[in-house]
Amino acid sequence: MQLSFLGHSYQVHHPQVKVAETAETATFMGPPYARKQYQVKRPQQPPEELTFMGQRYVRAEKPQPLPCKPRPGEKVMNSRLMLKLRRSRAGGKRHPAFRGR
Repeated sequence: MQLSFLGHSYQVHHPQVKVAETAETATFMGPPYARKQYQVKRPQQPPEELTFMGQRYVRAEKPQPLPCKPRPGEKVMNSRLMLKLRRSRAGGKRHPAFRGR
């Protein structure tokens, strides 16, 4: 089946669904029913060239992981260090709500 959206046409793919009966039973609003397990194989979308605000890019197959380690010379800031830094920049003054602590 061919559909179109905003002037672009595309093919619809209906994936095959495998249904496996399980020995589990559940109840919903009183009556029991047998649970089933569904397996759907998702089609892999081909990489395509896209445009966003005039910039062209290609959709990646898998998203690239973000770097976990800081670059050389960078300091890792956790919430405790950030709080310490804020207090030092405020001249040691604390918010009135936190004076008693």
